[in-house]
Amino acid sequence: SFLINMSNQIRTPISSIMGMNTMIMNTTHEVETKAFSQDIRNSAKTLMGVVNDILDYAKIQNGSVEIVPVQYDLRTTIRTVHDMVRTIAEEKELELRYEIDENLPSMLYGDEIRIRQCLLNLMSNAVKYTKHGMVSFSIHCEKNGAQDVFLRFIIRDTGMGMSEEQIQRLMHSKVVVDSEDVLSDGDNIGASIVNYLLDSMGAQLHVHSTLGEGTEVSFRLLQRVINWDPGDPFDVKHNSV
Repeated sequence: SFLINMSNQIRTPISSIMGMNTMIMNTTHEVETKAFSQDIRNSAKTLMGVVNDILDYAKIQNGSVEIVPVQYDLRTTIRTVHDMVRTIAEEKELELRYEIDENLPSMLYGDEIRIRQCLLNLMSNAVKYTKHGMVSFSIHCEKNGAQDVFLRFIIRDTGMGMSEEQIQRLMHSKVVVDSEDVLSDGDNIGASIVNYLLDSMGAQLHVHSTLGEGTEVSFRLLQRVINWDPGDPFDVKHNSV
């Protein structure tokens, strides 16, 4: 309860810092000031991410995290994730690639917030640990009866890769009570949250990686379909600098 209350209180001043910094970036014409503002923005986003992970971890331990399904458009979810990782990718001169199944239904039923949270965590890590090259995001659809669809999400990067030991730690990170080992590793906290959320939605994270060559993470999620019409094509084009 203490962690939940403190995390919520810390989020308010961080949001204020980010808001004031955005005003500086939008009004100044000084190159040096813009550079300093970008550093502030990146640090504030990182800090907000840490606070959010602590808040979610505490909520999971407290039993207050629930899966709440709603109607949603997955394309909008992907665009939101893209907007949140694009800036860092551009600064690192990384290419972002998207491959979205043209048969992806226009309206689904599931916990859009938790799906977005998992995708953002995995995409952010891929960008974070990739120094050059690209990060790709793909979705493949598989119809399952008259009302459901299996969605396979795949995120690949050309980053530093992981050892077999690191892969096992990532895949088996769990939210546990009184675990100093988990709380000592920020990335492990994020992985624990993703694994918990995916498990709550009936999915499981899979990881394939080679040191020095890159990593592929994926999961397969069953969702109810509200509208099978594929709708408009996905409009986030390849992004490179």
